[in-house]
Amino acid sequence: MTIFLKLVLKGLKRRKREMRYVSAVTFLSALFISSVILFQNIMDNYLMETNYQNYGDWILSSVEDFQESGVLFSELRHPYLAASGVCQTGGELLDRQNEPSGVNLGTLDAAVRNFGNISLYEGRFPKSPDEIAMDLSSLSTLGYSYELGQTIRVAVQNEKGIHETTFRLTGTIKSFAESWKHLSRYPLPNGIVTEKGLQKTGTPLYSTHFYQLDKLYENLDTEEFASAFLKQSQALVYNSYTYENRVWGSRDMFQAAKFILLLTGILSIGYLMMSYVTQRKKWYYRLRCTGADRLQIRIMILTETIYGTFPYAFLAMILPYLAGAAICCAVSAGSRLPYFFEFHPADFLSQLGAVLGAILFAVLCACLASRDKHLERNRAEITKRQIKRLRKDSRTAKNTARIFLRRQRKLHPFQKTASILFSVTTCLILILCLNKIYQASQKYAELANNASDFHASYRKALIERTDFSNAPYSWSAASSYMYDMYDGMSKQAEEEIQPLIGIRRIDRQIWDETHCLQWRTKNDNKTLTPLFCYQDTDSKTLKKLEKEYNLPELDKAAFQNGEQIILLAFGQEASAIIEKPIETPPHIGDTVEIVGRESLFYLPEENTSSSLQAPDLTEMKEYALSGLTPVTIGAVIENPSFEWKALFGYNFAYGVIASRELAARVANADSKTLQNNRLFIDLNKNQSFESTQKRLASIFQKNNIEYVSYTEELRETWNSYIRQACIYGIVFCTILFIFLLLELRFHQIQHQYRERKYLLLKQLGMEDMMFRHMLIKESLGQSLWILISIPCSYAVMAGIFYLKNKKLWNTAGLCQWSESLGDYTSDLYWLTLDNLYSYTSLSYTIIFVILLAFILTLAGWKSAETHKKREEIL
Repeated sequence: MTIFLKLVLKGLKRRKREMRYVSAVTFLSALFISSVILFQNIMDNYLMETNYQNYGDWILSSVEDFQESGVLFSELRHPYLAASGVCQTGGELLDRQNEPSGVNLGTLDAAVRNFGNISLYEGRFPKSPDEIAMDLSSLSTLGYSYELGQTIRVAVQNEKGIHETTFRLTGTIKSFAESWKHLSRYPLPNGIVTEKGLQKTGTPLYSTHFYQLDKLYENLDTEEFASAFLKQSQALVYNSYTYENRVWGSRDMFQAAKFILLLTGILSIGYLMMSYVTQRKKWYYRLRCTGADRLQIRIMILTETIYGTFPYAFLAMILPYLAGAAICCAVSAGSRLPYFFEFHPADFLSQLGAVLGAILFAVLCACLASRDKHLERNRAEITKRQIKRLRKDSRTAKNTARIFLRRQRKLHPFQKTASILFSVTTCLILILCLNKIYQASQKYAELANNASDFHASYRKALIERTDFSNAPYSWSAASSYMYDMYDGMSKQAEEEIQPLIGIRRIDRQIWDETHCLQWRTKNDNKTLTPLFCYQDTDSKTLKKLEKEYNLPELDKAAFQNGEQIILLAFGQEASAIIEKPIETPPHIGDTVEIVGRESLFYLPEENTSSSLQAPDLTEMKEYALSGLTPVTIGAVIENPSFEWKALFGYNFAYGVIASRELAARVANADSKTLQNNRLFIDLNKNQSFESTQKRLASIFQKNNIEYVSYTEELRETWNSYIRQACIYGIVFCTILFIFLLLELRFHQIQHQYRERKYLLLKQLGMEDMMFRHMLIKESLGQSLWILISIPCSYAVMAGIFYLKNKKLWNTAGLCQWSESLGDYTSDLYWLTLDNLYSYTSLSYTIIFVILLAFILTLAGWKSAETHKKREEIL
């Protein structure tokens, strides 16, 4: 027995070079499994911590309605629930025109502030009944700046009328009311006061109770846990924003990705070990012939396999955990997040079991293959089928290289299948990562293209007289605020904005509702008025329109000079009383005239306190614009997309996009002076809340300019994009790097096993050029299998989008605008198709797969040539 062991050990030493390749590939395969799955766990923990910061560390909320008895309420009690808090909400506040503003007042207790991670930009939460803290969007909606200490008017509609109270602003809150999940009929408060302060405005309408899940149980199926509490008669909400926003989109997809990665690693190890034991059969046969019994052969197989694979696999599984712990420590220190590294014994044991299982399975296959009947030389005669194939090959003049490659495929079918599955599965995961990054970038691009950090607008109060064909003149019910191209922001206000630090771009526009279009074939029936949008030729709006519709018929030089316009025809009626056909919009090349609208009146400043519900004709002054400006239709867009309808609003028959030069022509015809009435301000990284945002809000408030800030939304969307890009980018790079190393090692092992066969081909007279062609053809044939991953990945992504839309449809009755259908729909097929079109890139996917196939082909060919040069075959 001692001599046998010495023989085994000596054999291992002699095959150090061969075992070095096996050990290296085993190390890389185990590293592939361990590092990628561990990194997924770390990124999932990091994403959960950011979810707690953005959407609150609570799992369930329950509403106690004080007004409606039909909504039942009961305290939730369960050992898994760690803490609870209460948020009370009062009535909706009225704006300066005493119209509903969508802003609610309420209270927060200390527990909700704590586990909800509600923070302040500056200041503090209210302590006395006359203090208030509000989020930035609510301050802009009500027409206030961000300065602390200012007096906030709080007006609430009750049974007796409008009840007004004043508060002093003590803090500005990072918005949570809009970002947290809640029932639409029970909004969360945007302004926070004390309980006594809320009683000053009236009694609270309802209370929202929030419940936190104990961190010990956060890995359970939270959706199933929450569903046990959800009842039909109660207003309960499961916080899916926090617990379903996981890596790969959901908990189920996260587990599925783990399984796929584990399976991919097993395939790589299985392919390696099956290739190894297959090539060792001839040596086992020689040992059997020299007198080794079957037990000794099997001991030798087990010793070789364990010695060459297990220590390296175990080391590869330990190293990522050490690196992950250090990375999490650094990230936690830099981002002020809690230390989120966790060791999951179940994951580690599953990975270890998968690696050992693949190795032991290969050992079992080798033991079965080491039986005498498998080790004997093939003495059987050539079969009829083989004779038929050889004759066919000779008749069709197939070359030796093609026959050689086909024979190699037939000799090792299982290894070939494992290699294809490994490549296709890995490429599928890479495509999913690539499209996840693309999806995050598209979501940010959608918001960035449609919204700036600050939107500011100035509108004028005008009254329009309505003339129906079957009724005498009558006045509209109330005044409306309209864009007037001659009444906008003062130069002083713009001069104050321009030098502020942190402003990257200011897009100045002139919108106008005081003019209309006339053309020769226009009908006499009433239609909705157009909305004019005059802007610079490099504005984001115009660039977006050109990108979406191309506009090949538009003469850009004429458009820039104010000689042509772009007409968006929405085709909507102005009145419920329509006696004549809807008017037909003008065509491209038609000449139209821009003239002042009739029946527009305004109330002099000294009489602005008068009621506008029934104005006196003697008090009104007509807003007359006598100019006439001819212009040519350069492009007509019939029924533009939903996005453009939302931009112009739904009260206009036409949208007109024109240059500032045309606005100057119209102003010259009217003998008026232009004023900008819309500003879109983009900030850069040098901006700060104190010196930029607060200053802008103060300027707008001082000049009575309406404004909306999207800074918070843009910042959060950008941070989400960076997180997604980092998560899936690192997973993508890690998988790609290890995959290429594994493929390179697989090729090296394959060429090592074929060394004698390659030498025989050279000795038989195969030329160098033909040999290179054979290697390139084999590598290309293996690489092209990854093209299958394109339809497979799109099927997976379509399934993900379909399940997501189906879940939304089941919970909220999903009905969205479909660009493919051109209408609102709840059909899951069309919504899934829209998601695939918007959030995946087929062109990028095909380019990546073709590039990867080229790299694999080049790697296989170079590996063979390098090996042959080393062996001095070529």
